[in-house]
Amino acid sequence: MLRSKIKMRLFLKGGSDLQKGETKIINKIVKTVKNPSLLILQWTSKNRKKNLKYRKILTKYFKSIGVKKVLFTDFKESREKIIQKIVKSNLIYLPGGDPILLYKTIKKKKLVGKLKNFKGTIFGGSAGALIQCEKYIIIKSQDNYKRTKLEQGIGLIDIIVSVHYGSERKESAGENAEEELKNISKKLKIKIYAIAEKSAIEYYNRKIKFHGKIFYFNNGKKKRVN
Repeated sequence: MLRSKIKMRLFLKGGSDLQKGETKIINKIVKTVKNPSLLILQWTSKNRKKNLKYRKILTKYFKSIGVKKVLFTDFKESREKIIQKIVKSNLIYLPGGDPILLYKTIKKKKLVGKLKNFKGTIFGGSAGALIQCEKYIIIKSQDNYKRTKLEQGIGLIDIIVSVHYGSERKESAGENAEEELKNISKKLKIKIYAIAEKSAIEYYNRKIKFHGKIFYFNNGKKKRVN
């Protein structure tokens, strides 16, 4: 049962590549608000050159699908300035990259409460999907992880997820993902949603909805939920 009392809408995406046009679900997300104004919490990499490159790509893409204003956060910004940007936005995007870095930065800036009380739509892909949860799974070999682990998220929703399920890229899908998810679900007695590429879990008004391919692991067994 979902215990969250959050009023906003959430989307947890399994992964996609904006540069390849894998964006059907994002078009749907942007349409959930009027006069979309987007804030991107760009805290999943400390590579400034890479971040600046993606700012141009993301700005161009989101404006092409109707977003009126695109704002970004920076590591050096004050909490007060970031809160001002949150207030001006009705969409918040948590991008892919390093989920641990994103989690630690949100905690350091003391923004968990602000995100939990956000009135618009929060969405994220890959790392940005993982940290929305109470806890999440990183599969062995995903981003060079040496073993499959249960990690802590910021708790916008109390489900456990894994991303990039079934991806053809080992560094995205991880090593033996199906067996790893079966084993950890049984060992830790937890229930896990595995989100495939170009797929998403939507949460709104205390209800959960599935888009694309979503799988469910419980007590060492797997089933497709939609």
